[in-house]
Amino acid sequence: MTVAPDAHPITVVLIDDTPDIRMLLDATLTRAGGFDVVAEAGNGRDGIQQVRRHQPDLVLLDLAMPVMDGLEALPLIRSAAPDAVVVVLSGFETSRMAHVAVTAGAASYIQKGGSVDEIVSTIRRALRADGLGVEHLPLHTTPEPAGGSEIDRLRSAMAIATHEMRNALNVISGTAQLLTAHRGSLDDATTDRLLAAIGSQGRFLNRLIQDLSTSTQLEHAALDINVESIDLLDAIQASIALVDSAQEVLVTCPALQVTADPIRLHQMLTNLLLNATKYGASPIGVTAQPADTHAEIRVIDHGPGVPEHFRPSMFDEFTRADTMHPSGTGLGLYVVRSLAQAQGGRAWHTPTPGGGATFGITIPLARTQLPPIDNPSGRRPARKIHDKPPLLLQRGRAEREAGPDHYRPGSNRSPA
Repeated sequence: MTVAPDAHPITVVLIDDTPDIRMLLDATLTRAGGFDVVAEAGNGRDGIQQVRRHQPDLVLLDLAMPVMDGLEALPLIRSAAPDAVVVVLSGFETSRMAHVAVTAGAASYIQKGGSVDEIVSTIRRALRADGLGVEHLPLHTTPEPAGGSEIDRLRSAMAIATHEMRNALNVISGTAQLLTAHRGSLDDATTDRLLAAIGSQGRFLNRLIQDLSTSTQLEHAALDINVESIDLLDAIQASIALVDSAQEVLVTCPALQVTADPIRLHQMLTNLLLNATKYGASPIGVTAQPADTHAEIRVIDHGPGVPEHFRPSMFDEFTRADTMHPSGTGLGLYVVRSLAQAQGGRAWHTPTPGGGATFGITIPLARTQLPPIDNPSGRRPARKIHDKPPLLLQRGRAEREAGPDHYRPGSNRSPA
């Protein structure tokens, strides 16, 4: 496809599992002029549907995504829209990956990390070249590990962690560049979204560093746990508020006080919520209930679920499901299980009835909610727990709805 001067705007579909990257690309292309982003998707499967529906001129495609990765989706995208130019935009630093992508039908492979202006220039060159050649390959590439030894596994894990960090840093850097160069011409809504993206990716980096630090502390038996009495519903709400997702979360939690380290409890809840929003699907729920001397917390999603062959090792360190381009560091569930055990609880998984995954943890109840010890009959009296009504939470915000016992969040625009 050759783009003539003064032609109609180039229609674009963005496919990337990081909403902030899609937002940055949208703002960058809009600011550059001549592009019209008509749809977005967070994984390859949804991306194919958007491409088939919109028949765009250009598809910007990430590689490492849940549900269906970029290389698996690429030939299906080419089949769904034969005239579209597909440009792979990825954080993987390997020349082999670039050639695999181009061989599979990509017009160009752009490594994330260049300036926003360089990315636009490379896209324009790919469009003019009508899909010929590999653009903007890294000067220094890292070969992919071969074999399945422990050293290879750790190298692969570190490569993925580096990829995740680079993605976040690219958003922060690219957003800062865009704000610095064009803030005077950006409308308030776009500026607010860009600033929010910087905050979101900063929080992501903090979580990633926290998980890496926790893994190191566990390895050296140096984990610091400082427990106190915590209101469980407050802890769940606070964790939902810091998960950057537009998905609604239904919370059912009685009035429970637990004994836990507040920082570690937040880390566990956030990891499980991120796992559900990234790899699962709505409806997503969090339930809590007393179970003997512990509170039992479950995070429930209705997505594709965990592959059966992966279940025995899913809580192991640096373990990810076998896909061509696994995403995540492979630390999240390992950290959840280890922190639960360190605080006198446990972690587990069970399939959600009807499809999906349910991950659970137990945390000790506070002393005030345990049954009395001096019980002559030897039987535990029933605990009187005043249930709070279910909450429907979205990013931690709740508003009164009809009736005194239900809350519903303010509406957010869902991504296209």
